[in-house]
Amino acid sequence: MSQKKVTKEQPVDQLAGAKNLLKNPKAKRVGIIAIVVLLIVGGVYAYKNFVSGPADEKAQTQITEAITKLNNARQMQQQYLQVVAAPDSLIEQQMRMGGMITTTNADSAKKQVADYRANAKKQVDDLFNQVLKGQAQYPGLIKLANGGGNAGNMANYLAGVTYYMMGNVKEAIKYLEDFSPKGDLGVSPQALATLASCYVSDKQIDKAIEAYKDAASEADNASLSPLYLIEAGKLLESQKKKEDAHALYVEIKEKYPTFGLSQQGMLDSEVDKYIERTK
Repeated sequence: MSQKKVTKEQPVDQLAGAKNLLKNPKAKRVGIIAIVVLLIVGGVYAYKNFVSGPADEKAQTQITEAITKLNNARQMQQQYLQVVAAPDSLIEQQMRMGGMITTTNADSAKKQVADYRANAKKQVDDLFNQVLKGQAQYPGLIKLANGGGNAGNMANYLAGVTYYMMGNVKEAIKYLEDFSPKGDLGVSPQALATLASCYVSDKQIDKAIEAYKDAASEADNASLSPLYLIEAGKLLESQKKKEDAHALYVEIKEKYPTFGLSQQGMLDSEVDKYIERTK
């Protein structure tokens, strides 16, 4: 898989005003899997399987830069999604308060709002493209992925996440499929879970089920594994495979008996409701 690299990105001026927009609950949200990925990926260097030593030091530094840049792009995207969700009237109000709109002509004001939205989207897209294709001395994740090695493997993962966040599921799948799990308990299971989410978006449900199962196996813990298996079970239910889903939920109950137990000492587990509805 090709290797990519990302550099730091400065906050986007066009989106600065978005921080003052109301946080509309209807705002589109980036897939939760992708967001969780970025929360844990900063600790990638704690996993020896991803560090090959001094020979790979430069590439690892570039991967660190890519992670920073990708997180910046994600933050800007979240601000942009607030802009998407907000009504034109609210955006116009905020722009007038900031002195960005002074005209009294309704059509002119409407066009300026539309331009604001378009410019905001362009700046977010530019950030993601810089993560993938590079900027200045930063080569970009695509080139890093092509470089191979441990850094290239991580670049595949990060490129897949980047494309997923951009809504380009086909490209995300291509890179995530090229990622090789390394037996760690953080990045590898999350990469597989992200791949599963991409398969769902691409309506490849059978592959999504298997990817979630693989993610659970790779995680091998009572916190993440049951969550991934439940996702697989729900997909089986969507395929009318009630018995298969039930068997999977029972497996969760048996393997991870403490999963979902109430902090108040309740005896029922989170997975019980799934077991009951598939009997």
